[in-house]
Amino acid sequence: MLGSGVWYVVIRAITLFVTRDVGVRGASELLRSLRSAALRRGLRVWTWRVAFSPDLSLGVSDLRVLCKLGVLVSAYHGDAHPATAPSLVKYLRACSRFYASLKYVPYTDSNAVSKLVLSLWRSLGEDALTRVAVSFGGFIETPYFPLATARRLGFAAALRYVDLLRGADVSRWRGLLATYLSRVKEELELVGEESGIDYLGIDASLSPWMDESVAELIELLSGDRFPSVGSAWAIRSVNDLIRSAIGEAGVRGLGFNEVMLPVGEDNVLKERVREGRLRLRDLTYLAAYCVAGVDMVAVRANEGLISRVVMDLEAAYRVKGGVVGLRLIPVGGGVREVRLGVFGSVPIING
Repeated sequence: MLGSGVWYVVIRAITLFVTRDVGVRGASELLRSLRSAALRRGLRVWTWRVAFSPDLSLGVSDLRVLCKLGVLVSAYHGDAHPATAPSLVKYLRACSRFYASLKYVPYTDSNAVSKLVLSLWRSLGEDALTRVAVSFGGFIETPYFPLATARRLGFAAALRYVDLLRGADVSRWRGLLATYLSRVKEELELVGEESGIDYLGIDASLSPWMDESVAELIELLSGDRFPSVGSAWAIRSVNDLIRSAIGEAGVRGLGFNEVMLPVGEDNVLKERVREGRLRLRDLTYLAAYCVAGVDMVAVRANEGLISRVVMDLEAAYRVKGGVVGLRLIPVGGGVREVRLGVFGSVPIING
């Protein structure tokens, strides 16, 4: 449907954003319409997601309707504070497809976040922490989970296009991406027309999935293994390329539109951790250059260590001036790697 040369690139997610006036029942009906329209267009969608607005008060029993539909749900939006732990534990236990976005409150004790993360870990274990992220800079409208938050009624898409760039000459990357974005945009606009649901745009962030490695592309640009001198330049270059391609394709950009480096989702990043080359401090420093500088990272369950990560990310947020995300998975002593569901084995990173 998308044409020769780019058809194989998968839409990572289509996220339906739901506001207060729609609710859970309305979300189910809209989701059916959206899925049917995408199916008719022949779109290859990896995951379907529903994100609610922060001003909605939703019961877990109501949300289970969406869980049964096999979609991912982001319906918990609150402050990253230990006081939220009981309600958050109840929410996350209700369904393995429920995600939570937590807002960092500026000028609070960084220990508040570490205490909350460790409390969730003790109650729910490591897997649940893959479904919780802390946002520095407030809630953000993006199709990416866990940080997806609805501000308007409509839908948006996130993409998987590492394979589009890998193997192509670097000089062709912008043109390839602009062509791809333009064709996906046209298809999503038609899905919006056929479903009667507003198409809001695309978060064109470059994100990995295991062998579809973003780190591999960064290494290609920098000329050395990640991280190294030149890695920050390479990340910034890809960020500039993404934004340029968005403009050339006339895409409505929303969310992050940046390089993403979730360790647990990128096989090259995992290997760099195992080698001892990639350390936690590298990721906290790089957070000023890419939104997910500390994402899907397995660390020792140490309150002081996690607090220092929070301090570094608050600093990165203040330098960057845009939203920075944090998703940490605490792990107890005695193991070097942890198995995390669909993410497989993830090595524990050193400071």
